[in-house]
Amino acid sequence: MSRAPHALVALTLLTAAIVSCSSDDDSQGAAGGAGDAGAAGSSAGTAGAAGANGGNAGAAGANGGNAGAAGANGGNAGAAGANGGNAGASGANGGNAGASGANGGNAGAAGEDAGVGGTAGDAGPDSSSDAACEAGKKPCNGQCVPDDQPTTGCAAASCEPCALAHATAGCGAGACVIASCVSGFGDCNGVASDGCESNLDADPLHCGGCNQSCAYDHGSGVCSDGDCSLGACDTGYGNCDGDAGNGCEANTLLDENNCGTCANVCPGTTCEAGACSAVVALQLASTGPAPSDLAIDSSSVYWGSQSGIHKVAKSGGAPTVLASGAAPRGIAVDSVRVYWADSQASAIRSVPVGGGTASTVVGYLDSPWRVATNGTHVFFTDSSAGTVTRVPVGGGLFVTLASGQSSPAGIALNATHVFFTDDVDGKVSRVPVGTGLLVSIASFQVSPMRIAVDATHAYYTTFAASGAVKRVPLNGGTTETLASGLSYPLALTVDGSWVYFTDDTSVKKVPVQGGTPETLASGQGQPNAIAVDATRVYWLSYTNETLMALPK
Repeated sequence: MSRAPHALVALTLLTAAIVSCSSDDDSQGAAGGAGDAGAAGSSAGTAGAAGANGGNAGAAGANGGNAGAAGANGGNAGAAGANGGNAGASGANGGNAGASGANGGNAGAAGEDAGVGGTAGDAGPDSSSDAACEAGKKPCNGQCVPDDQPTTGCAAASCEPCALAHATAGCGAGACVIASCVSGFGDCNGVASDGCESNLDADPLHCGGCNQSCAYDHGSGVCSDGDCSLGACDTGYGNCDGDAGNGCEANTLLDENNCGTCANVCPGTTCEAGACSAVVALQLASTGPAPSDLAIDSSSVYWGSQSGIHKVAKSGGAPTVLASGAAPRGIAVDSVRVYWADSQASAIRSVPVGGGTASTVVGYLDSPWRVATNGTHVFFTDSSAGTVTRVPVGGGLFVTLASGQSSPAGIALNATHVFFTDDVDGKVSRVPVGTGLLVSIASFQVSPMRIAVDATHAYYTTFAASGAVKRVPLNGGTTETLASGLSYPLALTVDGSWVYFTDDTSVKKVPVQGGTPETLASGQGQPNAIAVDATRVYWLSYTNETLMALPK
């Protein structure tokens, strides 16, 4: 009976000690979302408990066995302290204890035969971190993905997809690279980050392919649909031959054949800063008094004046007198002789082109005026007799082709017809070279004077204070005024593209279709005769008594 109270006292003391020990290790039990207390095994295992903030606990097992229980939020259990102290466990053999609660607190639980002074348990893993990925993969959005996928940025830290302009992306050495370019684009700079940056359909530096440049001399290239073409020429250059292969080949600042613009030819002068230098007429010879008419062949110019029939080389030099004492009006030349209408002798006369004795082709005329030849016959007008006549070049029987005219003046030939003007009747007419029907091809003209023909038209001047240059089809029809408002236009000739003519003081030209006349030389003192060859214009200045020449 006396032992029972002692046992009761001992049991009470033991209970108090256990409570006291638990109090010293923080308040044991579940707190917040803490797990339940760990269970004690007969061999006193290690235990852990988790409180809301991870309380501390100690556990001891007689042989250091392990035990634990899970708390409400997945921690390993024992008793949890409110503030998350460090866990320790003591047992006879010093068992280990550790547990994780919802927030990762460490805990220990006591075994039935708990010892004192166990070792501290290790901290459990953090359930909120990403799990580590195996080699060749990286974490993206909670999962491990291969590091060679362009859709997740290859091996870059970011998981953003590779985005390359005009390209399909791939991975290379862990980086985004160009797998292929969109059609019409190219990676011409070799930099992957800007993708396929060059538009091969439009980039003149990479036209149709990388480094295929549209390069042209003195001009810019244009790329369209992958093909090069020549664009604008540089200032001072032109594509005057129409060949894009040699670019803009003409220097329009200096080229005498393309001066200022393509096909603008400087007539015997230089091209300076895109403009032809001033054209200066060349005096070939002094003519003698009252020069009247001129004619040319391939090498020489022939003219008549009151001092006779003269000749000078086209290249210049000393003139030659072929016949003196003549009083010529019209003049013509073939390959053998020079022919002229001599008003003093009232005859058609001739002299060899190389000089020699002059002879009469036909005489006893009234007032022979203008002369033409086809190498077989000489044709001439007689203003007083009112006739147009033909005579063999060596003399002989003459034939009247037209008669009854008021005042036939100018005369011109083609292979089939003689064309002439009548300045009194105001008509332009034609008659066959071998005789035939006389036809008027233009009427009611004001003083039609000189005449010239080409393959399609007859051209003539109207000699008046406000005169004109006109043309009419060879078979007749509508007359056209090529230039008007001219002061006494007189002599004219034609070269297929231009009509060259004289007025009271100037030498001019106008297109055969008409237009604005261009003055070639001014201040010429009543120029009254004109002729052209392939390169030059020749004329006589009546007042200045000079034979002049100028590049066309």
